[in-house]
Amino acid sequence: MLLSGNLIGMPEYAGLYFVQYMFMKLNPGYVNLYRITVLCWLICLQPLSVAADTAQELFSRNADYLYQIKVIEKLSGRKSAIGSGFLVRGNGLIATNYHVISKFIHEPDKYYLQAISVSNKIESVSVEDIDVINDLALIKFAAKGRPFLQITTRAMRKGDPIYSLGNPLDLGTAVVPGTYNGFTKQSFYQRIHFTGSINPGMSGGPVLNGQGQVVGINVATAGNQIGFLVVAEKLIKLLNEYDSRGSRLMDYQQRIHQQLIKNQQILMNTVLSAVWKTSALGEAQVLREIAPFIPCWGDKGHSNKKKKKYLSVTISCKPKETIYIHSGFRTGMIEVQYNWLENISLNSLQFYALLEKLYKGAGPGNRAGEKDVTEYACYEGFINSPDERTVLCSRAYKKYQGLFDIIYISATVSHNDKGLISHFTLSGVEKPTAMRFTRRFMETRQWN
Repeated sequence: MLLSGNLIGMPEYAGLYFVQYMFMKLNPGYVNLYRITVLCWLICLQPLSVAADTAQELFSRNADYLYQIKVIEKLSGRKSAIGSGFLVRGNGLIATNYHVISKFIHEPDKYYLQAISVSNKIESVSVEDIDVINDLALIKFAAKGRPFLQITTRAMRKGDPIYSLGNPLDLGTAVVPGTYNGFTKQSFYQRIHFTGSINPGMSGGPVLNGQGQVVGINVATAGNQIGFLVVAEKLIKLLNEYDSRGSRLMDYQQRIHQQLIKNQQILMNTVLSAVWKTSALGEAQVLREIAPFIPCWGDKGHSNKKKKKYLSVTISCKPKETIYIHSGFRTGMIEVQYNWLENISLNSLQFYALLEKLYKGAGPGNRAGEKDVTEYACYEGFINSPDERTVLCSRAYKKYQGLFDIIYISATVSHNDKGLISHFTLSGVEKPTAMRFTRRFMETRQWN
């Protein structure tokens, strides 16, 4: 019907219809073929209407389980952050993203939380539990016997339709049809790749399969119809931990501290137990790969394309994800970088000045402020030979005792015409583990 309607509105096809009509009159057998063809067209079009109906039905059936989450600044009474959430228990327990409520977690005297239903009923909520590693939170308002969304761990296939629900850009509750594309590759913090538009304000909203069961939670977007979801199993694990504790979370920072310690132990043990592969960079041997979830990229260039004063080749290895503590503080990453330099037409002073600039320009790979970390304490000296200058720095986390950011920078030069800058950053690690990593990093790099 849609096809016929479109064609009827197009006069240029009138002659074609007349010819087709006369051909059918002269060839009665063609009528059956024509009917079969039209039927096939209608069958091919049918999945589009079914998909639309499914999205509409899912939205209307599950809208009452959705909430907009607001972080309100106390003095102004205005919203400071927004997100989405959904009921996971009949007692008013709501799941959302940790980053949605992070302002309240770190400054509870300055902010408070609200959950607003699709019927605009405002509920005051308390924070029951958080999972900073997987960006999840449980909040709660007073309720009894409320219906809630079911969470599934049923395996899905690439290409399966799924539906993201949330409150994009504070415009009202919406449903976004999309596609399940499996787990993201090269990822330590497992995410689902969702082909669909996840916009600001939808963070923390549920993503449903065709049966209305939660398969993931909106968490991030890379634009261009590329979204990322927290895996449903992570939410189930948090709910089980919450049930086991049997009470509301009282010390947010202690909970974050425990989760960061446990995560960095797993992360660093995974890295240190892996086989570190090396490859040539100029005349040196450097790390090619530490672990699959720390991908490496290369780049080559000259100081000036015409004059070509020196050659520079860079290798950078960095994870795609970090752990969000708050807007000014991220952790949980390992970054490695090498820069190979070959002098072409610089004099000795110019070449050493270039090395010095690169050496001093290396910095931490993660963001942190003075409220979060101390100033760096550094040791600098010559290691192995007068031609290798090294600095090793650490800064402590103020709220999370025993965790540090570590920076290592080394500059090696040979005969005033070749140089190698080696650098790594570890964020949120314990010092003994950092020292193990440093020793292995230094032993792996070779330049004969």
